Amino acid sequence: MSDTPLWRIGFGSVCITPQEPSLLAGYSGNGRMHESVSRDIYVRTLYISHADGTDTLLLGLDLCGVDETTVDGIRAAAATRWGLPPEQVVINSTHNHSAPNVDTTLSLYYEHTPALDAQIAAYTAQVRQAAQDAIAAAHAAREPATLHWSQSLAGFAVNRRRSRPGCRHLPGPVDPDVPVLAARRPDGTLIGAAFAYACHTTSLCGKDLNGDYAGYACAWLEEQHPDATFLFLAGCGANQNPLPRYRAELSRAYGMILGQAVDEALRGRSSELTTAPRASRTELALPIVASTAEQLATLAATHSPANVPGRSFRILCEQAAQGTLPTSVPYTLQALRFGTELALVAYGGETIVEYALHAKARLGWETTMALGYCDALTPYIPTAAVLDEGGYEADALYEYGYPGRLHPDTEALIHAALESLIE
Repeated sequence: MSDTPLWRIGFGSVCITPQEPSLLAGYSGNGRMHESVSRDIYVRTLYISHADGTDTLLLGLDLCGVDETTVDGIRAAAATRWGLPPEQVVINSTHNHSAPNVDTTLSLYYEHTPALDAQIAAYTAQVRQAAQDAIAAAHAAREPATLHWSQSLAGFAVNRRRSRPGCRHLPGPVDPDVPVLAARRPDGTLIGAAFAYACHTTSLCGKDLNGDYAGYACAWLEEQHPDATFLFLAGCGANQNPLPRYRAELSRAYGMILGQAVDEALRGRSSELTTAPRASRTELALPIVASTAEQLATLAATHSPANVPGRSFRILCEQAAQGTLPTSVPYTLQALRFGTELALVAYGGETIVEYALHAKARLGWETTMALGYCDALTPYIPTAAVLDEGGYEADALYEYGYPGRLHPDTEALIHAALESLIE
């Protein structure tokens, strides 16, 4: 029998808290330059090497999102420096709204000035370097390990489509699962764990820089397990909010609830993974049902040019006049299969919870981990039913710079792409 360990696993963590006042992302870019820091934010990584030579990386950014240039740069560095194939690298953003803007993500959410653009460019360089440093740290920290899969539950996510006036009659699906992928040393001691939850990280709203409930969960877990590292990955929570919210004590409480759920999974029964993950990844162009130039002009006239819709419609009108309106939304989908033991599905951008529920129904409720907010931040990805119902998740493409809704066939296209990947 070979003495070679089946797995070698390491975690990395690099702080990305900015030193200079920074514009916080999300919430319509309402001039929230951060004035305090109550909890640092990080790039965290989990590097998994199988004895057959397969390497896999999970990377989490405590940010609202990143753009294609940042994603491509991380994957290129991972391939060049560590030989990681692009499909074996999962890049996830926590969608934290109490973190700084980075690269060109949500660039329509704020008015650009030379000083602000320079600040964001400098911070972007910091984040991109930190991502490489975190991968290097995880690679160097690899040690013989066993890999374990388990799940728990948490219940503070609410389907926000029902939370608006006149909408309580709408379906309100949620995904309370808390999937946990844990690494242990041969003696059973915990090295660390990656865990997920499907909910916006928007329990806070102010001028304090913070990791939100996800950061509090990691901090609580690391207090309970001082020698371990924890990595939060966002699930398909685009139509899920932590409710009630916007108070620091609630954010801390949700972090503790989530942390306790992870701790419960760590202390309970788990399945030991033995099969090297086989990965596949695809890029889609999701078609748009575009508004006409006349419709865009009418919409532009009804909004102040100083707010997010006003800026969006102004730029879209300029593109319509030049004949350069986008006709589709770029979208990525990725799948990793640990044999029949575990399927990890990584959906791009702001994907609503129904897609995660579909993946679990298709691949197994007990053996599927579904993530959202992977790769570059996209507009909301609704189902056909949500497009039919309307509302923010159906119509938010404008603020991302797209001239209309996604086509009703979007859901069928993504489901078909998933089938192709898992085959």
